[in-house]
Amino acid sequence: MRDLKILFTLTGLLIFAHSHSQIPEGGILLISESHNFTGSGTSSDVAVEGQPFSSAVRTSIGPDVTNMWDSRLSFETIEGISNGDVILISFWARTLESVQETGEGVMTICIEHRTTHSKELYRRMPVGRDWRQYYIPVTSSTSLAASDAAYSFHLGSPRQVLEFANVKFINYRRSLSAEDLPVTRATYAGREPDAPWREEAAARIRKHRRGEIEIAVRDKTGNPAVNAEVTIEMVRHDFGFGSAISGRMFESNPVYREKVLELFNEVVFENDLKWGPFISNKPNEYITRTIDALDKRNIRVRGHAVVWPSFRYSPSYLRDHADDPDRLRSEIEDHIKDVTTFTRGRLVDWDVLNEPYSEQEFQMILGYEVMADWFRLVRKYDPDVKSYINDFSIISSLGMNTAHQDHYYETIQFIEENGGQIDGIGMQGHMGYDLTSITQVYSILERFASLGKEIKITEHDIQMQDRELQADYTRDFMTILFSHPSVRALLNWGFWTGRHWRPDAAFYDDDWNIRPHGRVWKEMVFEQWWTPGTTVTTDQNGVARFEGYLGDYKYRVNCPEGEHNGSIRVEHPYSSGLSNEFIISTGD
Repeated sequence: MRDLKILFTLTGLLIFAHSHSQIPEGGILLISESHNFTGSGTSSDVAVEGQPFSSAVRTSIGPDVTNMWDSRLSFETIEGISNGDVILISFWARTLESVQETGEGVMTICIEHRTTHSKELYRRMPVGRDWRQYYIPVTSSTSLAASDAAYSFHLGSPRQVLEFANVKFINYRRSLSAEDLPVTRATYAGREPDAPWREEAAARIRKHRRGEIEIAVRDKTGNPAVNAEVTIEMVRHDFGFGSAISGRMFESNPVYREKVLELFNEVVFENDLKWGPFISNKPNEYITRTIDALDKRNIRVRGHAVVWPSFRYSPSYLRDHADDPDRLRSEIEDHIKDVTTFTRGRLVDWDVLNEPYSEQEFQMILGYEVMADWFRLVRKYDPDVKSYINDFSIISSLGMNTAHQDHYYETIQFIEENGGQIDGIGMQGHMGYDLTSITQVYSILERFASLGKEIKITEHDIQMQDRELQADYTRDFMTILFSHPSVRALLNWGFWTGRHWRPDAAFYDDDWNIRPHGRVWKEMVFEQWWTPGTTVTTDQNGVARFEGYLGDYKYRVNCPEGEHNGSIRVEHPYSSGLSNEFIISTGD
């Protein structure tokens, strides 16, 4: 499936309109005015006043939907499409009811094969509270005969009421390009420079991400060193700013390795520790060498993933034991022992269970309580590593996948009720143009923080070609995460186009030219949230006071007794149990 130039708007906010404001003439209608609603919910025709149309179709979706395709507004097909056709989807829409705090509903525009359901276009987008016309141009990458083509809106988001009017799917063949068509470009709630959340986030950052220390300097006899100069330089953030990496590429590509060491203080192996690669690359000496190199630079390392509970993400031989639960259980437990013993003492945390919403084959065979067993076994073989659960569509996709969120929340509770200890909650954060509003991100974090676990965004990326939007959202997403006290890290799922599953999401292109959102990353981590070097002088009690972002610092003390160098940490006493006073003796 491929869709080009598919851009949508988050209504109620600024709209970045294309220079064309009218639908060009000369197109061929692909659908008639007839429509049919199927699935969960109801639809009705309603009269409309004060708009360029007099009627609309109202769709009401109840609480019992799981997938977007569970409720569908389908349109009667007139014509099919051919590879290379330039198509414009135009319609008016508004949301009357929604459970979302922004008041928005959600829909997905679909062009697909009628029987195989192979998608030519499947683009989720928000719908705001006011009537607005939407323009979505797309260039087809396949051909569908009229008898095979299905055009529809998928509406299966719980408890929402939406209205649609004047829906058109228009084919211009190759007489126009997508750039010739009107387009409604994407934005997101909270993008405004004066959005209220910004001041609130800044206050939380000051409260939760900064700390003060007192450096007490004594001479060799124990007396206070008055007027001693203490120079402080930040070395590393306490908060994890990281990325997925390839262990092989870290070893073989000097530029790649240099960027990892420059940009990140925490990394996760993208594939190296997954079950299949781990057993096929034994003895995995390159992983050990990579961890050793990262340790020397004090870069923390995560593991991903101990159990991804389906046959398609596990070694092929495991499927041979699908009808033998005891053997399947034994194979999984042997793998847990194998991989966690290999990494024992080397990782800060493990994604013990990955994607339990969509991947449940092992649980269906072994019983769902087995998830708790997996956490207990990781604890047994590596007692000091933190155990994470990890899943997608929790904080992404407009934050509207409430079924997925509810399942994740309840799964965490279920595992702990059955004796598994979960230390951290991973939220993947793969995003496209359907960007979750900033306040919605915070609300989701708040909900999961109520479970009393630390949170990491484990696999973040933004796949789009709108570099300005990509950069703005990167800045705001980083800010809201950094402001939440339960969030411990933000890890990107790659950073270079040459090693990225979604190339347009990478910070760097193939030639290592940095993109705007990559510059945002560097500015936020190493400028805006980086404590500048400073020199403070001890008072009459030999004490110098210093405030900075939480993290590691190096210091140098100059006094008549001589120079003294060392390292200190700025952290909250309430979070670490440590005093914020450091006593340095000089002249020894």
